This record gives sequence, C-alpha cells and structure tokens, in this order.
Amino acid sequence: MTIQRFFAEHWEKKPLLVKRKERKVGDGNRLTKDLFSFATFERLFSSNRPLFYTKNLNVCRYEDGEKKMLNPEGSPASLKEVRKFWREGSTFQFFQPQQHSEVLHRMIAGLEQYFGALVGANIYMTPPNAQGLAPHYDDVEVFILQLEGKKKWKLYSPPPSDELPREYSRDLDQDECGEPLMELELEEGDLLYFPRGTIHQACTGPSASTHVTISTYQRHTWGDFLAVALPLAIKEAIEEDVEFRRGLPGEASQGKGKGKKASSGSKGQAAKQQQFESKMVSLLHRLSGHLLLHKAADITSLDFVNHRLPPASLCYAAPQEEAQTKKATKKKQSKEPQVQEAQVLDDDSSIRLAEPNYIRLVVATAEDEEGPDAEQAGMLLDEEAGSEEDSEADEDQPKKANGRCKQKVDVEEEESEEGEGADDEDEEDEDEGSVLLYHSLRNPAELHMSGHRNEPSLLRFPLNHLPALKHLVASYPSFVPVASLPGLDPTQAMHLAIALGVEDLLQTSNK
Repeated sequence: MTIQRFFAEHWEKKPLLVKRKERKVGDGNRLTKDLFSFATFERLFSSNRPLFYTKNLNVCRYEDGEKKMLNPEGSPASLKEVRKFWREGSTFQFFQPQQHSEVLHRMIAGLEQYFGALVGANIYMTPPNAQGLAPHYDDVEVFILQLEGKKKWKLYSPPPSDELPREYSRDLDQDECGEPLMELELEEGDLLYFPRGTIHQACTGPSASTHVTISTYQRHTWGDFLAVALPLAIKEAIEEDVEFRRGLPGEASQGKGKGKKASSGSKGQAAKQQQFESKMVSLLHRLSGHLLLHKAADITSLDFVNHRLPPASLCYAAPQEEAQTKKATKKKQSKEPQVQEAQVLDDDSSIRLAEPNYIRLVVATAEDEEGPDAEQAGMLLDEEAGSEEDSEADEDQPKKANGRCKQKVDVEEEESEEGEGADDEDEEDEDEGSVLLYHSLRNPAELHMSGHRNEPSLLRFPLNHLPALKHLVASYPSFVPVASLPGLDPTQAMHLAIALGVEDLLQTSNK
C-alpha cells in the first residue's frame, strides 16, 4: 500500500486495515511499547504530577446498551482506585499522552507537519471481555494503532445524510448501526484507518487492550476555507467593482424568501424573481475574480501555527543515541560546522533558521498593520482552536508545556530607536507595511488541542526584510553569512539575526 494509493482509494472514502507483517514473542514489538503501555500508565501514579478525572482521565463502561461515565469527583486519581475500576471492567481514556512519551510527541508533530493540520491523540485501555463506549461516529479522520493485546472492532457505513460530518454523533443504539461494513481484530502493531462519519464500536476478548487513537482534519475542509475566503472577496469586490455597489430592486425583500418560493404569483413576479436570481449568479461569477486566496490562506494558517505542537526538541532532552553520535563526531573532528544556539553574533557569523517548518511569513499592509484581517483571524481561532469530544476515536485534550513565555518583538521600533541608521528608503518601506513572522516554538504544549486560544508568537519586521527572510527559509539547511542577507545593510542584517536569536529561531555556525 503506497501513500498515493491510500489517498486515492481510502482517504475520506473507506476504511483500511494494515496488518503487522512480522510478530515476535516477548518485547519484539518495540515501537508500540515505546509509545505507551499500561505499565507506563501505572508508573505515572508514582510521579509528582497528579492525574485528575475528566481533565486527564475518563473512566467509562458500556453496559446494557448504554455508556456509563464513572469519573469520581474531587480528589486526584489514585492507583488503588484505578485498579479497582479496572477489575470492574472499566475502560480508561487517557488524555495528553504526549506528556509521557517523546516518541508519541515526535510522531504527532511529524503528522501535523505532513498534513498541515492539527493532530490529536488519546490512549484507550480496556480490560478483558469489556467495552467502554457506545457505537458512534466522529468528525475527524481516525488512525488506530494497537499497542498491547487485542481488540475487536465493528465498522458501519456512515448515515447517508452524515457523510464526512462536521459534528460527532450522539451515542447510537445498536439497531441504528445497520449491518457491519467490516469486522476485524487488531493485534499489537496493527493499524486501522477509517474516515470521519464511520460508525464504530470496539470490545476486548480474553486479553486486555491498549491502543492509541490519532485523529486529524477536524473542520479542515474546502467549505471552511471558503468561509474565510468569500467574505474577503466580497469586501474586495464591493470596494473595486461598481456592480456590487448598485442598489437592490425595490421589491427584493418582498419577492424572495422561503415563504415566497412555492407561492403562485403573476408572470410579472416570476420574471422579476428570475431576473433577481440571474443577477446573483452573475455577481457570483464576478466574485471569483476577487478571491484573495493567499490572504485567506494566511488567515486560516494562523490557527495551525498558533496551536500545533512545538518541536519535541524543545520539550525533551536529546536522545542518548543522538548524544553519543554527537560525541563521537566531535572526537573525529568532523569537517561539518558545529551547530550551536545563537548566542554570540558578529560580522563573520553564519546563520540558519532553527525550525523553518514552524514559522509563517505574512505580509501586512499599512492599512492592516496587525496582520491580514486580524479581527477575522481572531474569530477563526476562537471557533477552530479545538472542540471537546467524548469518543473512543478522538478526545482532544491538553498536553505538556515547554515552559517558555510568549512575547512580541517589533524590529521596526528597535531600529527606529537607533535613529542614525534610518533613512528615507526605510521610512517608505515601513509606510508600505510590515512582514509578520509567526512561529510555533513557544506554543504551550500542555494546551495542545484543548480548545484554548493561544496568543500568537510573532516578530514584526519592515517590509524590506522580506527578501532576507525568504532567503533564510529557502537556504535551509545551509548556513548563510549574516553579511550576505539580501536587501539589508550590515546593521539591518545584524538586527534581524539578533531578533531571530531572541526567539530561539536561529542557529549559528562556528565555521
């Protein structure tokens, strides 16, 4: 199964089961054990960080055709209490597993980079001969990776009216599901994909089960993009095309509406309605010439930039293997330049962006100094930052913080304070607008997929800095001499490098 075939035949269309080819006795399934296990879950109760029901953990059980939520109120969860629930046949739904698995953090961060969309994850642990949740469907694309034991799944076709739904379903009765589309059993290392809208339920047999659910593409559709792009196009059209500024016919409000649609009027009224509809179709065709697709993409991208996981390298120490490799490389006195944090910069320094995949460059005009339709972007972020869902396939909850504070850096103000370096050309560039650099390095990972609206981390530069910034992005992973940054004099180039270094967006080379 190639990636191309998967997207052509299965993505948003039908489920796919990928069986692990090689199975070994014992700890042969190293990848799944590294991601998470029930033993990992039990060890968390020995840590200094308490776990709370509802916030970190749900306890549930499916009995007599009904899901029962069993979360106690009050004090933090205890290992003794959790083991009691387990003996009684309860399923655990554990949120924010990235806090406790670097491998899982890196996996989700990599998937977010691949899809260009937010990705959530949850762990589900079910004892033998038990079921945690009722049949239901979700509003996300779902990947199930079996980590321990086995679990039996039944998948059903989506309801005809809910293909690729925007909302997840209520708990469904068994007679609402229809005949199963697929019945299967997942073993350690198996992967199951199914599209949003697929009705599903799962239960265990003689063995307990642990699996991770990875979900994405919540409200990440053409319709959601158009919901941003069309208002921008209408605003642009009204300003630039007189046809959009012409007045409505006097009878417009009287002749249209659901109550008027089926009414029998005169031939004259029918003709006027036809003229009204024809005019609307004509304006919609003209509207396509005013679509500001790049601007709409900038706005919709802000939700992703502001809420994606930060790089795992900022949340975890370097793996032991990587540290040993670096040590061995240093002993061999490799000719490769030694990479270090941007702490000391001089005229001979060479630099590169530390995480170019985690930044977004946006051009803001002088009339829109805070960014592209900042108010609308804020509304978008409020709506799309995340939504809670009680579902075995997806329950997006907070994750670990990287402990860094947010700040805005305004290079325009810093350079203007220098005074002597400003000239007429710089002032003209500033009057034309700014370059806004949004980045994700300081996103609080403990709020990942929690529905919390993060304040953006951004730097503002004069517009004449755009070629230099684009050059740094295009040059990665190569190092670029500070003095060679296009379009900037030495002072401006150094200010740019310092500003990027303050935000930990820069690496330097001693070569």
